[in-house]
Amino acid sequence: MAFASKIVALFQLAKQKPDSAHTALFEAFRGQVYATAYSMTRNREDALDCVQETMLRFYQNLDQLDPHGAITAWLRKVTVRVSLDLLEKRNRELGSELDPECLAETPTPETLAILDVLKTLTHRERAAFLLVYQWGYSTAEAGICLAISPGTVKTLCFRARQKLRERWGGTYGP
Repeated sequence: MAFASKIVALFQLAKQKPDSAHTALFEAFRGQVYATAYSMTRNREDALDCVQETMLRFYQNLDQLDPHGAITAWLRKVTVRVSLDLLEKRNRELGSELDPECLAETPTPETLAILDVLKTLTHRERAAFLLVYQWGYSTAEAGICLAISPGTVKTLCFRARQKLRERWGGTYGP
């Protein structure tokens, strides 16, 4: 069964038998939500907290979501907002040890260098940079996700590219 068909079936099941469907929906999206949260927080425990909060919001809004719609985009948007809320609430510098569980394969030296440089960005710069350059959002879409103007997204991406260029060299983004 294709992923989209499976999700539609789980949404229908959730209306009849919420407990079993919620577990299956959690399993279907957990990895993606964790990867997004970890890329924002750079901390395993914080990412797990964000997964829990995001999935709670997902279940609370299940009746309003269209199973044929952009569920993945909705989850990413909520995950980014939850992560930013957590980071702002804690008001601390980001940076933690690399969690090997978040990587799909053994990291190359280049990947490790990029991850190290990303730790030097502010959480807003990292969020804008990842949304635009990693996940392909337009500046307008990233602005909606972060509740800021597209111009501010461009500024944050510019600053992030500058820091990356200064720290590691090379060209980042257009």
